[in-house]
Amino acid sequence: MKDFLHSLLKRIIYLTIIALFFPAGISAYEVTMAWDPNDEPELEGYILYSRVGDPCPPYNYIDTYPEEVLATPLMPIVKVTDLEYNTKYYFALTAYDTNGLESNYSNIIWVYNGQWGNSYCSSQNVVGGGGGGG
Repeated sequence: MKDFLHSLLKRIIYLTIIALFFPAGISAYEVTMAWDPNDEPELEGYILYSRVGDPCPPYNYIDTYPEEVLATPLMPIVKVTDLEYNTKYYFALTAYDTNGLESNYSNIIWVYNGQWGNSYCSSQNVVGGGGGGG
């Protein structure tokens, strides 16, 4: 089980973010996030977290995505809506197994006005589940 948690950080790798912009005058947009699936047999699902202003934890919980509710579990994709323009968001993902154990956070990415990039935090390997609020 410990191998599950350690290998998971390496297996959840950010693939792409596609920003979908809304017409002028609307102050929010959405992004579609995709990542490499985890192939551990104990995988139960994923948890997405975000934070504004700083790439380091604590993160705010966004949602839980059980593997069985993902449209394509072998190519996980989710939409995050209602992102405000001129606000920089940081996102991290964890995976959890059938025993309820949660992995470390994935690589951190940022989104700003529909553009994105990779980010870094010296405490990035903090175990997930520490997100506050919701």
